[in-house]
Amino acid sequence: IPLSPITVIIGETNAGKSSLLRALASVLFNAMEGQGMVRHGASVAEVTLETDDNHVITWSRGLNVNRYVLDGHVYDKPGRVVPLPVQDALQIHELEFDGETVRLQWAPQMDAPFL
Repeated sequence: IPLSPITVIIGETNAGKSSLLRALASVLFNAMEGQGMVRHGASVAEVTLETDDNHVITWSRGLNVNRYVLDGHVYDKPGRVVPLPVQDALQIHELEFDGETVRLQWAPQMDAPFL
C-alpha cells in the first residue's frame, strides 16, 4: 500500500483497517505486546515495509521472537525500542516533551486528531 504525506484508510466494517494500523504501529514503534497479532496456528507475526528510499524493514514478533531486519542486518531482541538505524530508515522518531511521548507523524485510531 503506497503511503503519502497524508493517507486516509477507509473501508467496510471488518475489512482490516484496524489490523493494518496495528501492523504499521508494530513496525514503527515496536508496539505489540504479547501474542496479540499472531494468527491462530502461527508462531510469529511478521510485517515488511519498503521505504521510498528502498530500505526493506521486517519486524517479527512471537513467542521468544522479537526482531527487526533492516536491509539484511538483523537486530535481535531489541526490547521495547525500535533500533536507531531502523528509526533513521523510517524517518520516524518519538520525542519527549514534559515527560510525555509525542509521535508527530502518527495519529492513533481513537485519538482526537484521528477523529
